[in-house]
Amino acid sequence: PRRLDKKKRGFQLPHVIIILMCIMLAVTVMSFLIPSGEFVRDANGAVDPTQFSYVENDNPITFFDFFYDIPHGIVESADIIISIMVISGVLYVIEQTVAISAALQRLTAAARGKEVFVVLGLTLVFGVLGVIGWGEDALPFVPMVVSLALALGYDRVVGVAIVQLGVCIGFSTGAFNTFTTGICQELAGVPIFTAWQFRLMEFVICYLILALFLASYCRKIKRDPNRSVMPEFQRGERQEQKLMTEQVPMTPRRVLTLLAFVVALIVQVFGAIQLGWGMEQFSGLYVILAVAVAVINGISPSKACTDFIQGTTTVMSAVIVIGVARAIYLLMDQAKIVDTIIHALANVFEGKSPFVVLLLLYIFVIVFNFFVTSASGKAFILFPMLKPLADILGINQQVVVTTFQLGDGFTNWFFPSSGLLMAGLELGGVTYQQWVKFAAKIIGALVLAGLCFAFLAQMIGLS
Repeated sequence: PRRLDKKKRGFQLPHVIIILMCIMLAVTVMSFLIPSGEFVRDANGAVDPTQFSYVENDNPITFFDFFYDIPHGIVESADIIISIMVISGVLYVIEQTVAISAALQRLTAAARGKEVFVVLGLTLVFGVLGVIGWGEDALPFVPMVVSLALALGYDRVVGVAIVQLGVCIGFSTGAFNTFTTGICQELAGVPIFTAWQFRLMEFVICYLILALFLASYCRKIKRDPNRSVMPEFQRGERQEQKLMTEQVPMTPRRVLTLLAFVVALIVQVFGAIQLGWGMEQFSGLYVILAVAVAVINGISPSKACTDFIQGTTTVMSAVIVIGVARAIYLLMDQAKIVDTIIHALANVFEGKSPFVVLLLLYIFVIVFNFFVTSASGKAFILFPMLKPLADILGINQQVVVTTFQLGDGFTNWFFPSSGLLMAGLELGGVTYQQWVKFAAKIIGALVLAGLCFAFLAQMIGLS
């Protein structure tokens, strides 16, 4: 009994918001140690890498600013937050038709003895969605997939990993990802989505790495549930386990509901690739889906609205986390230390061989990603400097794009400053400590693979 009590009193990471506020505090302290600096920017916000100067910061971070930037961060993340809430509300409307439960029940029944293939198959699906730029869009699916993982006999971490790590490898390699590859190639003066074959090769290799880790973990906890990173996962999960026991008939209306859902996903993919849709358009598409589902199932308008609102409340904790994570960058921007850090590290690159530069760049993007998780934000800050630097050093711009996107991508699903990760963990009922224990080796292997891809791109002269 004493040992159990001692184990219970062991170190536990605090709530995610406390972790993020600690990072905010560290940034505040840095703002008084690192001098403020600015690059000259043109009307479009592009940086002139030759025009940097230290400046007097006439708006230092105050005690009030520290706390004000939390609601400010929520406002700045409004497009993402609204999209997540809308999609969650629509998914809740769909869930009330029990169509998803019926489909999951048949999937779990058909998967008996082959559960690991269901895990790997769904991971591939979310990976493909990541290829076209899905990130926060996938968050509303986390609770649903966690329920499926529990019904298959796995823990919550597996459910979160299916969505989060599946999207991770697709988004990071980003063959058709407008938010990373598209923006970076445009800023680098490279035709958009060129070298997609090389990036799809990256995706396939990353998927195989992830599949090996996931399959190994799933088999391990099937044999011995105590080897799970959350060993008591089988307790208190009876509601999800009902998927395996309670028969839910698949009626024609439920079939049509699922078909409407699939059609919406296909339209979303088409809109992202061909029409350049963003979060607002995706949200509008899901509202149309909610109306279609209500009509198909004969749900009254008032009931549909009630269910929709109920669904939006299920992600409130996650969207607050996203806003607090955004506050970290707002503090850095107010302190004007972002440009100073970039200027100092850019000087380190000068005079180095291409492979050393790629290594330093890769490490720099990873470190910088801890503070600025927005891929497009980092691209607009860095590429006006990286483009001429690459030309001077004889490094192909396509190689720089590849190095940047891989350095930016994988750690978004590991760093606690990532609102995307922390919101997903919150929705899945997994602590950050449990996630680190589970995902550290996987992310480490993917980061190492990313560096190898960058070197390979340089060796073959990727263009």
